[in-house]
Amino acid sequence: MVIFGSFPISFSKTAGSYHCTSSKINFTNNTLNNKRVAWKWYKRKSSTTAFEIFSQEENPTQISFSNTGFYDIKLVVEFSENCNSLKDSIQQNNYINIAPPKSKHALNPSKGFFVPHFTFF
Repeated sequence: MVIFGSFPISFSKTAGSYHCTSSKINFTNNTLNNKRVAWKWYKRKSSTTAFEIFSQEENPTQISFSNTGFYDIKLVVEFSENCNSLKDSIQQNNYINIAPPKSKHALNPSKGFFVPHFTFF
């Protein structure tokens, strides 16, 4: 949590740290302030790439990530107080881990293989 003046900024996501490419993730803005003006949510795949915006909603829902890997998430919140506009952000590195879907029917060589038996007449 980052404290900006008297405004704590934080966020959370759908439970769990491991998600598949087909997962839909919900984000929750936990910022404590009723004077918010705007929210901007960003993601990036690695520290060598630029952040890209994925939502301007307070609590984005059903967000999917099409590529596997770890993602950094950043929330920028803009406040309005006494005719002044204040802006701050919080960033969580490697916050989302997207992995390919796992098969429920994988072969396990240590358990042996099924060999069909054919009888010809």
